[in-house]
Amino acid sequence: MRRLLSAFAIANCLLISLPSGGNAAAGPIKIKFTLDWKLQGIHAWYYWAKAKGYFAAENLDIRIDQGEGSAATVTRIMSGAYDAGFGDINAIIQNAATKPGETPIMVYMIYSKAPFALLTKAGVPSRA
Repeated sequence: MRRLLSAFAIANCLLISLPSGGNAAAGPIKIKFTLDWKLQGIHAWYYWAKAKGYFAAENLDIRIDQGEGSAATVTRIMSGAYDAGFGDINAIIQNAATKPGETPIMVYMIYSKAPFALLTKAGVPSRA
């Protein structure tokens, strides 16, 4: 299970090509990683994997920063300010439509269905 989670965490972080020439003797590969939004429950496993040492075991030094929306995630990565990130595919598609020569690489899909929900306060009458 640990190896599966470690591989899952690492695969998800490698959205953009990493610097070449990294090896154990040169020290860990530093990766600036941006989330899609403010810290939420869906981001917990990134911090969990870091705290458990799974990234370090793979010679990765991951810095995780909160995001400001998936569009900002794509912009951060494409500008070179960040190496990788977690975001919505819609932002990648929008970027590809407007800048086809600069499309980022998406390598891993986390959700087969978006984890969105519609909520209402209990006791509120339906207006259907």
